[in-house]
Amino acid sequence: MKIKNKKQMLLSMLLSKYFLPTLCHKLERCLKTKLPFAGQFRWKMGIYSELSYWDQVMGKKRNYYTTEKIEFRLSPNTFLPSYITSLFPDNEDISILDVGAGPLTSLEKRSESHHVTITAVDALGREYDMILKRHGIDPPVKTQYCKGEDISNKFAENSFDFVYARNSIDHCDIPEKAILGMLHVLKKDCYILLEHRENEAERGHYQGFHQWNFSEQNGKFIIKSKYETIDFSEKHKHICQTTCLVENGDWLVVKIRKL
Repeated sequence: MKIKNKKQMLLSMLLSKYFLPTLCHKLERCLKTKLPFAGQFRWKMGIYSELSYWDQVMGKKRNYYTTEKIEFRLSPNTFLPSYITSLFPDNEDISILDVGAGPLTSLEKRSESHHVTITAVDALGREYDMILKRHGIDPPVKTQYCKGEDISNKFAENSFDFVYARNSIDHCDIPEKAILGMLHVLKKDCYILLEHRENEAERGHYQGFHQWNFSEQNGKFIIKSKYETIDFSEKHKHICQTTCLVENGDWLVVKIRKL
């Protein structure tokens, strides 16, 4: 996605960040109900800033941090940390699914004790692919197109030994459905690992992708929007076990084991 000029960028930012979301919010307050199209509408409004960011950092507008970040993600010789490999089953071959991976998966590509194969998916997979091609970047793991809510339609049941998501599932239109899809494609007794900032929607003032908050309450995994609260741990305890902890001040780490 190319930005044609500054006027186009300014207009898109004003529409996506302020005018249209504010209009939706005011309508919902007046009607005292959630508009059925509002969630998807706000999500689509966040696409522009997301693609613009990656288009810039893949090109000439890199700084020290983004250059290191991209070089790390492009390296095929990085090793997965022990806090991830400790969740692997005893198999020699490990199949990993990274959901909401962005243009370049943040996962390291190798393991000292396993042979790993990573499949990366993202709702903007097609757009990311065009950005990478435009900048002449050939990633070691190519991100495929798939919305989080459609995981169970794209992959067969019990396909993966480990499923991972970082800073992505709270951007979904229906995050509960996305996580259930991840459970569907996960093998029995294997793990999902979610790493997200707590209450990201509140931090982001419910703009763009930021419509859902993830948090820990009394050891339980809670998914919450302006209009709905879901105790995921309690609601789905018949199919999975969840453990939650907050690390580094505001990072919520959720481990989900499929029963």
